[in-house]
This record gives sequence, C-alpha cells and structure tokens, in this order.
Amino acid sequence: MRPKSFVSRKVREVVVFVHGTQAPTDEEWEEVLDVYRRKPDQSSFRCLVYTAGGAPNPTQRARLREAGQGRARIAVLTASAVARAAGIAVGWFNPQIQIYGLKDIEKALDHLHVPTAQRGEFRQALAELQNALGLALTGTG
Repeated sequence: MRPKSFVSRKVREVVVFVHGTQAPTDEEWEEVLDVYRRKPDQSSFRCLVYTAGGAPNPTQRARLREAGQGRARIAVLTASAVARAAGIAVGWFNPQIQIYGLKDIEKALDHLHVPTAQRGEFRQALAELQNALGLALTGTG
C-alpha cells in the first residue's frame, strides 16, 4: 500500500497541509476538496501549504476550481519547480494564492494575516506534520 501523500490539520482558523514528494491520488485529492467544500464562505478561508514536491495534476486542479476554491487565501511553501508551476496554474483562477520559498514562512504568514503571537503554533504544526510524513524538517521553523 502506498503511503499517504499529505496530512493536514486546522490551526486556529487556518488549514495547514503538508504534502510529500508524490502527487496525491484522486482519492486523496477528494479529501482536500472536502475541506474546501465544508467552508461556506470561501473568501474567509485560509490555507498554509508546504510541499516537498507533491502537487495536483491538471484534472485535480480543475476539480479544485469546481469546489469553489477561487477566493480562498492560500500561501504555498515549496522549493519544487513542479509544485511552483502547479501553484501558478491555480493562481489563474485564484488571485489569492501566493507561492514562497521554504525560508519565507514569515511572508507566507503575513499573506494569511496570522498575528505574530500565533506564529509559533504554525511552525510547530508544520514540523509535526512534516514528521508525520517522514519528511526532513525544513527551514520553516
């Protein structure tokens, strides 16, 4: 059985996703879509995404758009060219997505309007989720 390609957790009012190196399966992507579908007001929905390279394929990105993700505020942390390209493609229908390097956690949290006093919780969640996927901890801490 293939290991899971991502894990997630809600931290305060922000959903934190950590993706490994593999692209999500369609079944896994459905879990991501369910997170978006449960949020009735997409304009107030915020996500922090870390990816070691796993990214949605074109069909999965289209399904994300259909799920109403077009107004969610999203910050993506990655060093992967593939994940960066996928994020740019998502940005064609969601101008609220921003893509950052792995060391740009402060800029990502600024984009998500996370108060300074709460930022340690996000660094901790990223480290725990990275560990859960067996990823090496990055410079996001």
